[in-house]
Amino acid sequence: MLSGHNAIDLVEHWETVHERVGPRGGSWYQAEPRMSVALIEALGVAKDTPVIDVGAGSSRLVDELIQRGFSDISVLDVSAQALHLARSRLGEAASRVRWLREDLLEWEPPRAYGLWHDRALFHFLVEPEQQQRYVSALRAGLSPGGLLIMATFAPDGPERCSGLPVTRYAPQDLLDVLGEGFTCLGSWREDHPTPGGAMQPFTWVALRSPLLARSGKMLYPPASSGHQILDPPGMATGYAPGQRPGRSPAASGLGGAGLAGI
Repeated sequence: MLSGHNAIDLVEHWETVHERVGPRGGSWYQAEPRMSVALIEALGVAKDTPVIDVGAGSSRLVDELIQRGFSDISVLDVSAQALHLARSRLGEAASRVRWLREDLLEWEPPRAYGLWHDRALFHFLVEPEQQQRYVSALRAGLSPGGLLIMATFAPDGPERCSGLPVTRYAPQDLLDVLGEGFTCLGSWREDHPTPGGAMQPFTWVALRSPLLARSGKMLYPPASSGHQILDPPGMATGYAPGQRPGRSPAASGLGGAGLAGI
């Protein structure tokens, strides 16, 4: 995978980054992936749902999924070093995970996933062609009616990260680039404290993919489902009403009664 402007070999770049920072040195590091876990629980994701974490690096989300009894987990990253760090940390439990060393922009999903999780991969794709390739893989790999949880830098977030430029997004920006058919179940802002003491604002969205009828025509579930999402206390704030695309007034913020069964 090469970046468009400077022909940087991004595979080599990420190998070098993970070798340099180790399991806890990256600005993305979280001792506990609290926002991801809170959203997965609030969305009522079944434990046998095929879950993939793309661009996972050595994230501890896989640890949390195993501990919570998820039985079909895939972890994808372009860096062999990042995957090695995660597997070493898990020990014997690593055998319960499918480890995929893949360049997502060249990857063809071999199956459908019910939950696609992406924290801080998509914002590194600054070229329109890269973004289009990602969306193609996402649409090929997400089951009809499947869930997408995505986090990118917010509009006031950093302009660069790990030596690379990034694209910053508000919720509607993400919906626009992902294309027609996704239903927004919620959007939030999180201020992530880095190991170095900086604060990085993130935009989070939870989306549902289009449903596919037997006729082959796409069916789009109504945005106003009336469901509400649980509030992870102290984790995030909902965007202002004008920045929460595709949501009903009943689904404002993260407060309420959960999304079991969506």
